[in-house]
Amino acid sequence: MKKTTLLILLISIFSIKSFSQTSPTAFDLSSGSYTFTQWDSSITINPPLTYPANMIFHTTATKDPGVNAVANGDWACSYDLQNGCFFKGEGALGFAFKNITTSQDTNCRVNGTGANVFVGDATLALNTTNCQNITISWVGRMLSSFNYAPPPNQVSRFYGIACQYRIGSSGPFTNLPGNYLFLCNNDTNSYKVLGTADTLVSLLPDTCNNQPLVEIRWMYHQTAQNYGGPRPILGVDEINVTHNIPTKAIANTNESKALSLYPNPVINGKIFLNKTVHFTVVDMLGQQITKPVYGKEFNTDNLSKGIYFIKTTDGETIKFLKQ
Repeated sequence: MKKTTLLILLISIFSIKSFSQTSPTAFDLSSGSYTFTQWDSSITINPPLTYPANMIFHTTATKDPGVNAVANGDWACSYDLQNGCFFKGEGALGFAFKNITTSQDTNCRVNGTGANVFVGDATLALNTTNCQNITISWVGRMLSSFNYAPPPNQVSRFYGIACQYRIGSSGPFTNLPGNYLFLCNNDTNSYKVLGTADTLVSLLPDTCNNQPLVEIRWMYHQTAQNYGGPRPILGVDEINVTHNIPTKAIANTNESKALSLYPNPVINGKIFLNKTVHFTVVDMLGQQITKPVYGKEFNTDNLSKGIYFIKTTDGETIKFLKQ
């Protein structure tokens, strides 16, 4: 009986391990911003089993994965495939996802097992120790063309890319705030023509600050019921992760505490600072867009959507997102 129990336990452990996928090495965000700008298809430049810095491409077991699909291994084939399911290098346009009805060859997956090999996600790992106000921006690209037809005659598969996060390397992922999706062909409003390049920006929740490991993934997934036709080729490009390093407060004085603000992100209305300071508001290019202000609040109604910084005369800088 003891031998049987031990055998079952060993089989269970092996099975769990064999279905696992690899987590990438975390990028130390306190050392500076993380950037991704291109991924070449050439085998001599990016051979199989290589991935963008601090990232790994994962496979799934289903041809039409949902937004919460779980990876079943790591992508192991080249980035120049023309047919079948693929992760493809698009050079200066980043990398692309595509699924078809038929599973890819099992040689295209390692560190996992199962009958099917389909494209799933690209996962980035970050060490956010000593970092706060972490912002992720990226470009979603439409790399294939469709003839969209409204109901009841849809002819395209409805797909998207969800940008998600989790703390640590296990458990479910959560969509970034604002239902952070690059949608394609979902309806006449979100239909993307060939060549579309949408820039998406989101602020990570405060729970992701000061963590030894935060994983971000771009999940290629079906967004609505299939209506026939090919699945779209969607791309990810121009990933940029930025942060603020907390300013150390000097003890014993109320005005010396590190600068903070709320709400963040803000849709409209005022943002409020935790102390009275002399400050200006600047944009992503460092251009000053307000006159100097002395106070603890700022009205954002006249700002366009995007990332901004409050800079004080004491040398503190804090980032906020206008949605």
